[in-house]
Amino acid sequence: MPPKHPRATSTALLAAATLTVLVLTGCSSPRSTSSSTGSSADLTDTGKSISDVTVSINGAPSSLYPGIAAGILDYDVASLSAEGLVQIGDDGQVEPAVASSWTQPDQQTIVFELNPHAKFQTGAAVTPADVIASIDAAKDPNVSPATASYLGAVDSATQTGDDEVTVKLSSAQPDYLANFSAASALWIYPASYWQSHSKDVGSATALPVGTGPYKITKYVPDSEIDYALTNTWWGETGAKAVTPHAKKITISIITDESARVLAAKSGKTDIALQVPIAQTAEWNALKDFRIEHAADLSYTGFYFQQSVKPFDDPKVREAIGYAFDYQGVVDKLLKGQGKVATAIATPQSVASVYPSAASAAKALDLSPFDFDMKKAKAALKASSVPDGFTTELVYPSDYPQLGQAALALAQNLKTIGITLNVKEEPVDQWFGTLSDGTHGLNYMLYFSTTGDVTDTSGYLLGDQNPGGYKNSEVQSLVASASSSADEKTRVSDILTANKLAIAQDHADIPLWWGESSTAFENGIGIKDFGPYLLTRPWGANIFAAK
Repeated sequence: MPPKHPRATSTALLAAATLTVLVLTGCSSPRSTSSSTGSSADLTDTGKSISDVTVSINGAPSSLYPGIAAGILDYDVASLSAEGLVQIGDDGQVEPAVASSWTQPDQQTIVFELNPHAKFQTGAAVTPADVIASIDAAKDPNVSPATASYLGAVDSATQTGDDEVTVKLSSAQPDYLANFSAASALWIYPASYWQSHSKDVGSATALPVGTGPYKITKYVPDSEIDYALTNTWWGETGAKAVTPHAKKITISIITDESARVLAAKSGKTDIALQVPIAQTAEWNALKDFRIEHAADLSYTGFYFQQSVKPFDDPKVREAIGYAFDYQGVVDKLLKGQGKVATAIATPQSVASVYPSAASAAKALDLSPFDFDMKKAKAALKASSVPDGFTTELVYPSDYPQLGQAALALAQNLKTIGITLNVKEEPVDQWFGTLSDGTHGLNYMLYFSTTGDVTDTSGYLLGDQNPGGYKNSEVQSLVASASSSADEKTRVSDILTANKLAIAQDHADIPLWWGESSTAFENGIGIKDFGPYLLTRPWGANIFAAK
């Protein structure tokens, strides 16, 4: 799947180069840890109701409908009230949501049986007509410009029973099911909503009506979103029943990080999503708050537009690979909130085949690079530009840690004769550089919401990869993984493609797998806190803690 817009965070100022050098070469900073109250997993759910929970976010969603822009914050706020036919469970596997079950009689057909308890927040039962209208809107690029491509293989969705919808695909797609989740491309609203609001879906004048536990009652763009608990949610029934405790949830949009901390100090914030690395110490210093970390399914790495000289030379790419201080960046710049990446595929994406951390680490040990300036110098001397060259690396302004890491790399490269100019651009302009035929060295920051093994690797290594990288064996392996119904085969193909692209061709250089940080008031906990939770109705997991 093509990349979603990077996680929307408030713009932070780039640290000065001198400060960056101190950060990367000074004494090691310990990883931020939770306060003495422990993580949510260590807390006890009192079972008490909570009148109001305020969640602060540091960026403004583009819309309440993620199909418009597909920013991570768009997904986070939509998941409080809207669901797809399926959802992604804690283990990364597809599980029921508005559909209680499904069958796949062949690789081009999925038959969904609707959950008889599924209702909209109006109290109306979800019908096949509602599901079909939602699928039609989701695959229409005029209605859902950011996500329609994810359902591009859908030929038709038709009612084939009283509570049954059959989806026909244009080609064999054995692993297409996750695309019908709110973690990917489908949010189910009433057919009448789509008929009335196809042109202003998700706006303040067209509040979406979903099937989740919380109904949107107010939306003031760039300010707040209010949700009220309903009594219509199917999730309170069945084997995995969840009872929501928060009666009201307010999303408070505070783009200034210092203002977010002040709001917490004054009792106006209970949960703060996506706390930037630079602010974790401030939050940990608050006696009534703790920081919790979770893998966010993100991948950060370098890739090369090989049509741009001298990056057509694998020895130049090799020199870049050895000049990056991987562990130093993770330890000192990211403050331990991440792990050195050794592949494009993340540990979560291969967990179905390699469930333990040790087995995943071994399987993903595919990068030949470590920080070694002697090897970097030798690779450059053996290249077509042994005396060095000048190039530019652009990073998105929403992610100052990328700029800081780039400045540290620039300092290392300078010692072997390469001048790297680091440039900050707004995220939309950064997007414009990804395949512009001008920038040979590029950052890739990719957030996968489904965690599927073909997601990030498919984008970076497939036929339409942004660097124009061509290796028929790699592209064939990616295509095989995308069409195979066997999970072991899919994972094996992707790992082989990763190894060829990284170790043999140096087409991509993995840097780190990311983690997100969330601040919680100590009296608040959240069950099943992990990389997939915010793609489901996560408000139902909030509890009063002791």
